[in-house]
Amino acid sequence: MEQLDQTEKRSSKRVGEMVLTFASLITDILENDVLEGTAYQKDPGHFYYTVLHKLRNVLDASSFLIANLDGKPHYTDSTYLLLRTCLFDVANLYFVLDKSEEKEIEQSRIDRIMFDHVRAIYNSAKGDEEERTAVREAYPDCFNGDKFKKEILPVNIIITLNEIDSPSLKNEMDFIIHYYNIFSKIEHNGTLSFDILHAPYYPLGKIRATSRIYAAIGTIMKGIVVLIRHVWIHHEDKRVETMQAFMADILEIEWPELNQL
Repeated sequence: MEQLDQTEKRSSKRVGEMVLTFASLITDILENDVLEGTAYQKDPGHFYYTVLHKLRNVLDASSFLIANLDGKPHYTDSTYLLLRTCLFDVANLYFVLDKSEEKEIEQSRIDRIMFDHVRAIYNSAKGDEEERTAVREAYPDCFNGDKFKKEILPVNIIITLNEIDSPSLKNEMDFIIHYYNIFSKIEHNGTLSFDILHAPYYPLGKIRATSRIYAAIGTIMKGIVVLIRHVWIHHEDKRVETMQAFMADILEIEWPELNQL
């Protein structure tokens, strides 16, 4: 990586450009490695492909907001929301990868994530028996009679943390949940929303907000690199090496001002 001073390294334009290039490299891998084969057509490959595809889409879209953070503090809110959904995707990814060597458990965890939609739709249709019947007919594997199967356990970000066995993945989940919870204060109105919304308009608040965004981006990039290396590309690859270098660069950005608080 080029030698830059801390001001240059922290430039939102520079980081946004790295995110855009990172997303472009994912696109290259999706089009020339993943979709050229057949593994993506059924689980677990189908799940891993879907997560990677979504993460690429959201990072590509967020790169514009990130690149303009220095001059447009109001872009912070939308960036938080986009990165929050990426963090949840990486949490689900680690939840499944944790048991990738135990195929039955891996598939059961995928099913729990997939069927959470069915549970939500079925519960929201309470009082509409015609819609509930349609849901049961569309997803018979989820039901015993007219009851959603108890063995298909619900899943949320805390459940994924508690059920992951790998110490390294648990450590990554701690970072994910930390930033996920901060960013949620924008999505869910509450006593902290006002302060978080207005913080980027002040020098110290801007430093804190941008620091959180960069740390979250690096954490998301790490999950994507783990996924690609574990599932799709097992050999040395310059694209993945470049992605890993971007990840390390963003995670290593220092914010000396924060140490003085």
